[in-house]
Amino acid sequence: MTDRTRGRHRAPESSGGSAKGGWVVAAIIALLLAAGIGGWAFAVNRDGSSRAASDRPATRTAGPGTDGASASTSPQGAASPSGSNPATSAALEGCRAKVKAGSALSTAAEAVYQDWSGHVYTQIDYDAGKVPEPKAKKIWADTKAAGPGHIKTFDADKAAYDKAGGCDGTASIPAAERTAMQQCSERATALAKVASTGSVLNSQWRAHQTQMTHTTQKKHDPNAYYGEWFNRVSAAKQPLKNYEAAAADLKKAPSCPGA
Repeated sequence: MTDRTRGRHRAPESSGGSAKGGWVVAAIIALLLAAGIGGWAFAVNRDGSSRAASDRPATRTAGPGTDGASASTSPQGAASPSGSNPATSAALEGCRAKVKAGSALSTAAEAVYQDWSGHVYTQIDYDAGKVPEPKAKKIWADTKAAGPGHIKTFDADKAAYDKAGGCDGTASIPAAERTAMQQCSERATALAKVASTGSVLNSQWRAHQTQMTHTTQKKHDPNAYYGEWFNRVSAAKQPLKNYEAAAADLKKAPSCPGA
């Protein structure tokens, strides 16, 4: 009896066409693998023929702001905040820079004020009998010693303040920045008054520092020396009041966000 199932689940024993086809498929697969072509996979059909299918691309790590389905090379969040642009940001930053410089100058102005007011008010209180001579002399000596350093600091901070930006361009500020700009502008205005009144005190204090080096005049012509000093005391009263008012206004001014 003839075996009808022979050859159905194993390769034919003869060198017929199907065996030759299987050898060709195997050779092609070997050549493709040797050439590094890994993007294709070959499958063998039940009848021994070949079929090709494309591999799926390797899974990509999702970048910032992307999901796993599609990755983007552009990072999210790089755009400017809504409602702002470089011009308006520069205007706000310029105002902040002015406030920062003004704040440093206000600290220097306060040190000058402490020196000069100590010198002047001590003389006034001494003349009125409110301060004993030993205490007055100590205050004068202490403020005289501190004066040159405080004047130097004020001069340096004033130069930096004059070079700093300003609070112009408020009309172009977007709604998101208007509150901050308004606060910084008000702060800058108050600081400008401190800078102006402090500059007057600094000039008066510098002039008296120079006078105190005139030791020969003080020894040989005390009337001229002290006459000049009393004129300085009188001339300092209003500038000191002006500075005190400006310093009080600065305490009430709003702070500048970001400065």
